[in-house]
Amino acid sequence: MDLSINLLRGRIAADAFLGLLLAVALLRLVELRISKRHQKEMVARGAAKIDEPKFRWMVLLHAAVLLGAALEVVLLRRPFILWLAAPMFAVFLAANVVRWWVIHSLGEHWNVQVVDSTRLGVVTSGPFRYVRCWLFL
Repeated sequence: MDLSINLLRGRIAADAFLGLLLAVALLRLVELRISKRHQKEMVARGAAKIDEPKFRWMVLLHAAVLLGAALEVVLLRRPFILWLAAPMFAVFLAANVVRWWVIHSLGEHWNVQVVDSTRLGVVTSGPFRYVRCWLFL
């Protein structure tokens, strides 16, 4: 009985983790759409998109990290460690709150690719009230 409960808990934890990875992947797709829209808006206002041949490799790396995390849980059957998972989930949530605050604050300046938008001005709202964005240095 105890073994079956532990197996069920492990399966629920694995499913929850895989769901989290799926949510992250979907959010990255949403970010790509936002980025494409911002690129078009910035180019229309005079910004210059800078060709970055390594961008494809970065996309591949991000996809591989998500896939690798999923495969590790599924194939290696890693145990669920609550005392580690709970604070890491809190860190994950906090990091995403800051991430979306930055995306919102940068507005059309935010992009996943390199676009020279210095002619459009420097963002000084949101977190950039306190710290200058490295994109504008």
